[in-house]
Amino acid sequence: MEKDNMTALFKSLAAAFMRRSYRPLNGAAKRLFRKTFAIYLLLVLFASSAYAQSPPKGIDWKDDIGSARKAASLRHVPIMMFVAQDDKGTIDMTASLEEPRVTTILKHFVCVFISRDNDPDSFWSAFVPWIVPNARAQYHTPLLVFGDTQGKPRQDYRSEGANLKPEELLKHLQKVLKALAPDEAKAVLEEELKALSLYELSKRLSDSVAFLEKNLASKTQAQFVDEVRFATEICKFLNQKLEELKDKEKQTQAAEHLKELQKILKELTKFTGKEKDKEKEKYDDYLKKTREAVDKLTSIIPAPKIETETLVCKAIPLARQVATVYELEYGIKQLGFVTNVSFEMTKEPYKVENVEYKIAVFTITCDKNKIKKDEIEKVFKEHYYEAKWVTDK
Repeated sequence: MEKDNMTALFKSLAAAFMRRSYRPLNGAAKRLFRKTFAIYLLLVLFASSAYAQSPPKGIDWKDDIGSARKAASLRHVPIMMFVAQDDKGTIDMTASLEEPRVTTILKHFVCVFISRDNDPDSFWSAFVPWIVPNARAQYHTPLLVFGDTQGKPRQDYRSEGANLKPEELLKHLQKVLKALAPDEAKAVLEEELKALSLYELSKRLSDSVAFLEKNLASKTQAQFVDEVRFATEICKFLNQKLEELKDKEKQTQAAEHLKELQKILKELTKFTGKEKDKEKEKYDDYLKKTREAVDKLTSIIPAPKIETETLVCKAIPLARQVATVYELEYGIKQLGFVTNVSFEMTKEPYKVENVEYKIAVFTITCDKNKIKKDEIEKVFKEHYYEAKWVTDK
């Protein structure tokens, strides 16, 4: 039962308790009524707490830091501890942790779920130095704490008091994995690239080069070189999938452009950012050649014909403090099967807790035969809206 329903039940019971009908009861009946009311109240409080503090689904959780440290040491992977509490932050973080791309990368961590209300012993055994670095410190939820492959806490990577959206959380997990377990980070990258189609890889390569073009500077030298290595890794997988091109002549041309591109990328890894103007001029030239090679390569690889379907729904506010429609739009865009999202504000009024809102109508374009309405509805609910379907175009 959801927390709102629990609250409603509690209010109705309280009202019943105060009704005049209670007064004529005899002593035994009154005592029975009080006991029944107390039991219902305990059930309400227990269910409310359990609702907010259930471990996120799709993740293999440890319930204490001791077993997590042993597992991390055996597997040579980092630890991620999720400290849960009965609050909105915990519920929001739970939703982000259940996003499919997040649950996939978390297979490369040892995950620990800690809740003071659910398991006080595990909570206090992890309190110092995991949940807080020292006994005088305080913490704020939602809280994610990370540990290295030897089971030592790394407070420099903790995420505290921030309601990370799935995409933000994914980036943070990638950063932590890359720093604490580079081999695991490489495995994650290879899994991701291996799953991409030839066209998706070429698009990813073009995006990578666009990043390089914007970040040729001494202050971003480390990021620049990291991205060059990432682009080189994409080339490796592209090379493996060139056989998907049915035209042999185009296959040969693509292989030549790819070979040229790999040679230029090798030169780009030597960028130091030290010689400033002289070096920048040299690497600007390399980047121009990189872009030319990428454009020639991508022009050969055809974009797949994707059939789409468009859905229309109203965003009905469910609470006084709802997210903005722009936040809702961003959340929907993160769904893998969604290709485009737009909305229009209408003049249609809608009241929630005496606050008047205007209804937004969303138009959502999705890959045909991949639509998951339940996932779209889940995003609406996470932002405190109901998705009221209007029509399928």
